[in-house]
Amino acid sequence: MTGPIQPQLVVAALVVLSCGPAFAAHAKRPPADHKAVPAVAEAEPAVLKKIMAAHWQLAGALPGLPQLQVVHNEALEFQDFVQYAFDGGALRLCVSPGPRQNDIFALLVDTRVPRYASFSKLASTERYTTYRQGAYVAVLPLRPVSQKVFESLRAKQWTADELGQLLGVPSYRWHVHGAGHLGLTYIPQGLSFIGEPAAPVAYQLHAADVEEEWGEQQNLDLSLPPLRSLSELKYLKLQTDVREGFAKDLLSQRERIDQALAHGKRSPDGRFVVGHANLAGGMDNAEELVLREGTKPEQRIRAPHFINDKGYLWLNPRTVIFQVNVGDLEFYALDAPTGTMKQVAKAPNDSPRPVAELGVSGPQRFWYKTADGGTHEVTVETPKPHTTH
Repeated sequence: MTGPIQPQLVVAALVVLSCGPAFAAHAKRPPADHKAVPAVAEAEPAVLKKIMAAHWQLAGALPGLPQLQVVHNEALEFQDFVQYAFDGGALRLCVSPGPRQNDIFALLVDTRVPRYASFSKLASTERYTTYRQGAYVAVLPLRPVSQKVFESLRAKQWTADELGQLLGVPSYRWHVHGAGHLGLTYIPQGLSFIGEPAAPVAYQLHAADVEEEWGEQQNLDLSLPPLRSLSELKYLKLQTDVREGFAKDLLSQRERIDQALAHGKRSPDGRFVVGHANLAGGMDNAEELVLREGTKPEQRIRAPHFINDKGYLWLNPRTVIFQVNVGDLEFYALDAPTGTMKQVAKAPNDSPRPVAELGVSGPQRFWYKTADGGTHEVTVETPKPHTTH
């Protein structure tokens, strides 16, 4: 479960161990020689200065940042990094996963909040690049490799350990749905690698256009293109594409989460609002409930399957009832204060599929109608209070 944490514990642990159509690209791309004129230091927002002073390392940056409120593991097939949220979600850090969780590879701010408004005028420099969409600005650190290293990377396949020794911790891993390819992405370096899903995985540079062309030539064969097809790759374009693709996804995801909350349903006492979102755009294992309490950053809770806008409601001020769209008729209860979820009803396989009708019949009871017009009632047990030992 995601939820509020104790920042002092996170800091101590780290010291010891120590995401649309309206997308607008960053204000100014670094030129081909990567020698852009840095922005005037005084023009850089204070929070960015603190993160850069910590060399984009979380353990060093945390003491100078606002109180940490929510840590969310982005455990999705196409991204598995960790997101740290501060200031009601107006400030977010994307951090590489793993035991250390220390490398910050993206900063995301909401410029509608006054203390982050200056980010709207922040231009790219030789140290970082900026992207914006709507009210949000993403800042990504730049640590490009030398041309010699790049040429060596595109000339052979690599194990994950070899890439780790050469480039460090990947920003995140990804996986093509099903039995598809595996991937590693390094945002500061602007590089992504792809490998066949067979142990040991051998990774090569990922270039989507090259792979698409190869697939068409091979009649949609899913094998990777030969290394010789990567010989003409230009590093400047590749790193721009990698970073821009990630930033576009990050900004678009942020807006979709905001929309889910804006169109969500508020609890009877007004304390919570809940909506649903699918950041993968259609995979059932990416469906999430988005739950926000007051002005705190939202929590995202993985749902068992697809949810529709009419398929959920508040049973009482703390319990959300929702139906998932699977072969069987299933209903779940979500306890908002704790984020715990359990199945509360399941009809036999031969029961008629439900129509989009359900409602509350009492403080702990709800009803639903099936396609044959039958009405069914379910009693939901009151959550037991947590006890301390």
